[in-house]
Parts: sequence; C-alpha cells; structure tokens
Amino acid sequence: MAEYRIDELARLAETTVRNVRVYQDRGLLAPPRRQGRVGIYSEAHLARLRLIGQLLRRGYTFANIGEMFQVWERGGDLSEILGFESAVGDAWSDEIADYLGMGDLKDLFGKG
Repeated sequence: MAEYRIDELARLAETTVRNVRVYQDRGLLAPPRRQGRVGIYSEAHLARLRLIGQLLRRGYTFANIGEMFQVWERGGDLSEILGFESAVGDAWSDEIADYLGMGDLKDLFGKG
C-alpha cells in the first residue's frame, strides 16, 4: 500500500498542501498516521481528496460534502441526503384538479 507525505499527496490529488489541511480542519479528510513528526497519508486519503475535488468542481460546498460523507459513512444512501422519497411521495400542490370541456376553453380564451 502506497504511503505519501503531505506535499506528494497534494500533488497527486492536484490540490495544494493548504487545501489538504483545510479539508482536515473541516472534517472532510481523516488525519494522517504519525511516524515521528511526519504525517503519513494512504491511498484512502488520496481517493478521498480526489472525490472532494470532483464534488467541489461540481459546485458542492464543504457543508454539502461533509453531510454526504457522514451519511455514507453510517451506511445511508443518496435518497437520505436529498429527501428523494418525500419529494416523490408527497403531493406537489394542494390544488384539486378540474376538467374543462372545449366550450369552457372557448369561453375562457375566445373563439380564435
């Protein structure tokens, strides 16, 4: 399994050392394993960094990304994040449908 120091990790993930530290501070990236005074990062860190980069390029905020990671890590799925089931199952409106015949439409819009 490959191991990286922070500068190499940042280069491979096409980001900066500063961003890696910001992602750690925001809870998006786990801290490295310590070997003396040096932080050692793994392939899992690199994969997470690449995913963070993709999500940021798509316009997601740190808060959105953090929420997605939390749900995913506890075994949830996308529908939990988006509330998809409630959006599909709930009524779109409280209006009651009504039907108009051709004569009603002509009265409303003219005989054109």
